[in-house]
Amino acid sequence: GGVAIGLVIAYVVTWVNRKLRDALVENTIALLTPFVAYLAAENEYVHTSGVLSVVVAGLFIGHRSPRQSSYASRLQSRSLWRMVDFLLESVVFALIGLQLRSVVEGLNAGDRSPWEVAWAAVLVTVVVILARFAWVFPATYLPRRFSRRSAERDPTPPWQGSFVLSWAGMRGVVSLAAAFGLPLTLDDGSPLPGRDIILFITFTVVISTLVLQGFSLPTLIRRLGVVAAESAADNLAEAGAQQKAADAAVARLDDLLSAGADEVPEDIVNRLRERAELRALQAWERLGETGPERSETPQDAYRRLRREMLATERSVFIELRDAGRIDDEVLRRVQEELDLEEAILARD
Repeated sequence: GGVAIGLVIAYVVTWVNRKLRDALVENTIALLTPFVAYLAAENEYVHTSGVLSVVVAGLFIGHRSPRQSSYASRLQSRSLWRMVDFLLESVVFALIGLQLRSVVEGLNAGDRSPWEVAWAAVLVTVVVILARFAWVFPATYLPRRFSRRSAERDPTPPWQGSFVLSWAGMRGVVSLAAAFGLPLTLDDGSPLPGRDIILFITFTVVISTLVLQGFSLPTLIRRLGVVAAESAADNLAEAGAQQKAADAAVARLDDLLSAGADEVPEDIVNRLRERAELRALQAWERLGETGPERSETPQDAYRRLRREMLATERSVFIELRDAGRIDDEVLRRVQEELDLEEAILARD
């Protein structure tokens, strides 16, 4: 039931976005979609899983959006969702911190001693950390050991990568929200037994993993040498994809030129070809950038100098605005162009 409702909501949202093609409206709808999917699945007329409805709708829309959303919508949504994610996590941690005092008071008033609960929290934390190791290593190596097809399709990764993946199992907002979602009382109105203990143990696990694993993870990655290997693999995959996309773009350009009635100047054609091939060249260039002591590449020098030029242009526009030579609308327009170019430089 919840899955079907989520699919229907996602299809409707996708169809509406395809018709509107407006970045502001698309992202506004994206913010409202989880609430609509949840309420459509859980109400007085329909009693299905609102969580499943939201998850299915999100997966469907997320899979279709790269093909159907506009570039303006994607640029806007990245910043929007980062901000929403940060705000929601901050609010959840703040609310939990406000309730922690009442949880501790409930523990003191309970049957078990605080030391008992503390040792239980430490034990659960250790079990949670070890359980991830017990799952990641067998799930990584056993399929490749018993299946030749799996080993050929995806070669066996080094143990360092699996160790880092196992260690990077920090718990966070989801665990806390699930624990605080427990009801305060039973159906007969009596307090839920052990609720304060569950909340305290969950809070201990989250804080312990965030502090212990979170702070030690960068050092562990450097010590095991995982950064260079993973970066090289990612850069190699990206370079291959960029090269394939560049070849397809140049082939499309040739088709358009051969079928077009208008004569396009040769310098424009050359610039289009160079622009398509430049992204692939930059991706191949990054294959040699995994070492910490690498020298500056030509593309690095280009980015560094171009940023300085953009900063100078930005200062001139601001001075012209302050002198009354241009108005704020012109300043905002040219600043947007400069910001977009600088964002591309930062990405490259």
